[in-house]
Amino acid sequence: MQQTDGPGLACVRGGLFAVGALLLAETHAGNEPIHADGFEDAACAPLYAKGYHFEWNDLYFQGWPGYNQVVRFIPPPESYVSLRFTAGPAGQLGELLGVPVPPGANSAGWVAISRVPGCFDPAFNASHCVSEVAGVQSVTWISGQPGSFRCELVPGQTYYVNLTLGRDAQGGPGPYCQRSTELCILELGQFLN
Repeated sequence: MQQTDGPGLACVRGGLFAVGALLLAETHAGNEPIHADGFEDAACAPLYAKGYHFEWNDLYFQGWPGYNQVVRFIPPPESYVSLRFTAGPAGQLGELLGVPVPPGANSAGWVAISRVPGCFDPAFNASHCVSEVAGVQSVTWISGQPGSFRCELVPGQTYYVNLTLGRDAQGGPGPYCQRSTELCILELGQFLN
C-alpha cells in the first residue's frame, strides 16, 4: 500500500483500488482545453465557483481509463471536482460510476465528461456525457466511434470528468448532500462496459 501526499491531497493506493482522496486543495490553473466536435464551442461556466482540479493519472494509478479502480471524494458544499484526462485510442470504452458511501446515503450527485472543468450543462456537452442527478450516477463513453449511444470522445483530446454533491440540503432540483447527517462521500469508479 502506498500513500501519496501533496498540497492538500491525501490518496491511499493499494492492490487494484485507489481507496481514498481527501480534497482540501485550492483550485489551480491547468492547460487550456482544446474544443472538439460535438462538445461546447463556447465557454461553459462552472456549476460552482469553487473547484478542485486534478489529473486523472495522479489519482488512479493505472492511468486513464484505469478500469476497476475507485477513488473516494469528499467535496465541500457548492463545489465540484474536475479530473483531467486524455482520451485513449478508438474503440476504448467504459462506464464512470459514482456511488454514495455508505450505500443508501441520502444524497444526489452529478457526474459529467466535458471539454472544460466544472461543466455540467448538457447544452455545452456532447450527447450522453452528463449523468442524471441521482443517488448513483453513470456516464458510459466510447473513444473514436461516432453513432453510439454513449458519450463519444475524440482519441488524443483532453477532457474532464466532473463530479459534485452540490448543496448542503435538498431543496429543489440539482445535486445535494445533507452534510450534517451524512458522510457525503462520492466514490467514483471506472469500469469496462
